[in-house]
Amino acid sequence: MTLYNPTLQINRLAVFKRGKRVYDQVFHNGVNIIRGANSTGKSTIADFLLFVLGGDISKWKPEAAGCDFVVAEVKSNDALVTLRRKISDSRNQPMDIFWGAMDAGLASAIEGWQIYPFRRSSEKESFSQALFRALGLPEARSDTDSNITMHQLLRLMFVDQMSPPDSLFIQEQFDSAFTRKTVFDLLVGLFDDTLYSDELKLRGTRQRADEVKTRIDALLGAMTDLEQESNPDILEKDISEKQTQLDRISKHLEELSAQTSHTAVPAPDSSAQLQKDFEALRKERVALTQELARMQVEIEDSEQFIAELVQRSQALSESVAMRNILGTLAIQVCPQCLQPLNKPHPEHSCKLCGQQNPMDENASQKLRLQQELAMQIRESNSLLEGKRTRLQQLQVKLPGVRRATEQAEGKLKEVLSQVSSQRNTELDQLYQKRGSLESEVGYLIKFHKAAATFTALHETAGRLAAVIRELELRIETKRRTQLQRRSLADAHLSDNAVYFLRADLPSEEHFEVAQKVTVDLAVNSFAVDGRNQFSASSVTFLKNAVHFAFLFSSLELDFFRYPRLIICDNIEDKGMVAARSQNLQRLIVAQSSRFDVAHQIIFTTSMIAPDLNNATYCVGEEYSHENKSLSI
Repeated sequence: MTLYNPTLQINRLAVFKRGKRVYDQVFHNGVNIIRGANSTGKSTIADFLLFVLGGDISKWKPEAAGCDFVVAEVKSNDALVTLRRKISDSRNQPMDIFWGAMDAGLASAIEGWQIYPFRRSSEKESFSQALFRALGLPEARSDTDSNITMHQLLRLMFVDQMSPPDSLFIQEQFDSAFTRKTVFDLLVGLFDDTLYSDELKLRGTRQRADEVKTRIDALLGAMTDLEQESNPDILEKDISEKQTQLDRISKHLEELSAQTSHTAVPAPDSSAQLQKDFEALRKERVALTQELARMQVEIEDSEQFIAELVQRSQALSESVAMRNILGTLAIQVCPQCLQPLNKPHPEHSCKLCGQQNPMDENASQKLRLQQELAMQIRESNSLLEGKRTRLQQLQVKLPGVRRATEQAEGKLKEVLSQVSSQRNTELDQLYQKRGSLESEVGYLIKFHKAAATFTALHETAGRLAAVIRELELRIETKRRTQLQRRSLADAHLSDNAVYFLRADLPSEEHFEVAQKVTVDLAVNSFAVDGRNQFSASSVTFLKNAVHFAFLFSSLELDFFRYPRLIICDNIEDKGMVAARSQNLQRLIVAQSSRFDVAHQIIFTTSMIAPDLNNATYCVGEEYSHENKSLSI
C-alpha cells in the first residue's frame, strides 16, 4: 500500500475513568463506522478523537466530563506515537507524548513520556510543533503572528454537528479569513515555507543593497570633492614613500640627539597619575581584546555544533529511509547453504527468516531522536544568540576603550615631552618636517581606508545583485509551481465533490446537473455552481461532499498535506432521511476502496446501511440506550 506523507491514522482509542478503561477500541485503515441510536455516545467518541489529536474542547458532555483522560495510539506517517490528554473544563490542555506503542506507554508511568503545552513559549515547544515535525508539516503563521496549530488543522478535518451546515471550517469565535486561508493553503500543499523565507531574504537583501548604494554614493561624492586619488594601490604606494621619508628623518634625529648635550627638566607631578590611567586603560583594552577573541571562537564552535546536530537529524532520516529501501530487497539464495529460498513470506517480514520487521518501532525511535535533536538545536540556537549579543556588545565597547587608551597615551607623552633638551635649529626643522609628514601619512591612511571601503562596497554591491537575481528567479519558479498546484487542487476538489452530488438520490435537482463546486474561505462557506441556498439536509449533504473531496483529492495528489484522515460526526445531520444517508455511506465506501493509498475515514451514524453493518467497516458494538459507548 502506498504511503503519502503526511498520513495520520488512529490505531486505538482508550478513555479512562478512575483507573478503569471505559472505552477501548481498535481502528483500521479505510472506513471506520461508529454506529448506534441517537444519544448513545457516538458524538462523545468523536469529541475524544478530536481532543486527543490536539483539538481544543472546553464544553464536554456530562458523561465525558466525568472521565479522567483519553489516550490514542496513532500512526504518524510510518511511526507509532501515543498521545494522552487530561479531560478538563479548562481550555488549552497540554498533551503527553510517548514515542512508541500504547501498551508500552501505558506500562510506563513516567519514563518515555514528554509533556508539551498547548501554546509554545521561549522555554518550551508546543505539542503542535512536535506533531507537525512528526508529520513533516512546515510551521505556518496566522495573521496574529501566532503559529497554526493542530486545532486549526482539525477544524477542516473534522465535521461537527454544532457548526452551521453551510460552514466549511468548525465555527469558532474570533476566526479570521487569513487563518482559514493559511490552513487551506497548508493542507492542499500550496503553502511553501521556503518561498516565505526567500521573500523575507529578498526583502532584506534589497534593503542591504540600497544601504550599500547610499554609502557608495556618499563616499564617491566625498572623494570627488577632495580631488584625491581613489585607487587604493596608488594610495598605498604614496603612504609607503612618505613612511620611508619619515623613517629616514627619525633615524637622523636620533643621531643628532645623541650628539647634542642637554639639561633635563624635571617631569611634572601629574605624570604619575597619567601613567596609572594609561596602564589601567591598556589592561582593559587587552582584556576586551582577549574576551572578543574568545567569544568569536566560542561562536564558531557553537555554529559547528549546531550544524553537526542538523546534519545528524538529516542523516537519521536518510538512514531510516535507506534501511527501508534495503529491507525491500528480496534475498533469493540462502547465505549458508546457497540453496534457493522458495518459501514466500508475508509483507513487512524478513525475507530470510520470515519474522515480522518492527518497522513501527524503528520509525517511532527515529521520531523520538529527531524531537530530542530538535530541542538541542533550539536550546543551542538560544545560547548562540546570547553569545552573538555579547560579541556585539564587546565590538561596540572596544573602539571607545581603544580611543581612550590612545588619548591617555598622548597626554602622557605630551607631559613627558616636557623633559626636553636644548634643540638646535636643525633639530627643530627636522621635528617640524616629521610632524608634517606624519600628518600627511595619517591623512593618506584615512583616505586609503575610505578608498578600500569604496572598493569593498562595490564588490559587495555586485554580490548582492547576484543574490537578488537568484532569489527573484527562485521565487518566480516557486510561485509558478504554486499556481499550477492551485489549479490542480481546485479541479480535483471540484470533481470529487461533484461526484458525490451527482450520485446523490434524486432529492435536489441542482445536484443532478452540478458542474463545479467552489469554496469561499473569506466567508467560511462553499457553493455548487455559485449557489449555496438549499434545504438543510441538502446543505449537509453538500458539506459532506466538500469535506470528503478534500480526503479523496489528497489520495490522488501526493503534494497535498491533508493528513489523509477525516472524522465526520453524524453523517445524516439536519434531517437527512435514512435512504439518503445510507446512499452517501455506500458512496464513501466505494470511493475509499478505489485507492491503494493509506487513509482513514471515521464517521458516526444512527442509520447505518445494512450491508455495511459488519466488522469490515464498523468499530465497536452497535450502541443503544442500554449499551452506550462509554462503559460507566
